[in-house]
Amino acid sequence: MIQKETRLKVTDNNIHLTDIWHNAYSLWSVLEMICLASARRNKALFGSYNKDMTDEEWFSRSLAINGVLHNIIIEKFNRGTMPLKDSLRLVMYIVRSLFNLPIEKIEPAIIKTEKIMNNNKLRLYGVNV
Repeated sequence: MIQKETRLKVTDNNIHLTDIWHNAYSLWSVLEMICLASARRNKALFGSYNKDMTDEEWFSRSLAINGVLHNIIIEKFNRGTMPLKDSLRLVMYIVRSLFNLPIEKIEPAIIKTEKIMNNNKLRLYGVNV
């Protein structure tokens, strides 16, 4: 969750990085690498809610989440009208639907993530957030 918000916050603050990410997500080799890593991370985070899910299902659902993130990045680059918190909430509700995350876990996770983001100096890929 923190990584997703960090990515969204970086694109909120750095138009050049937004453009780089947009182009990177458009390359299958990069997207596949990102989604394979996302699938492993999502399985570790949400596996207890999805005991029967296959590796292919983890990958395809992680691909869907990364597609949402990509489109949020594109929106930020072109229109820039979706507030960061709304973007994060949208992602979390989609995560909930794809990975059976209990609804009562969403708002506390968003609040915890915001506290971490606001109380720490974070860097993502060498960029201060």
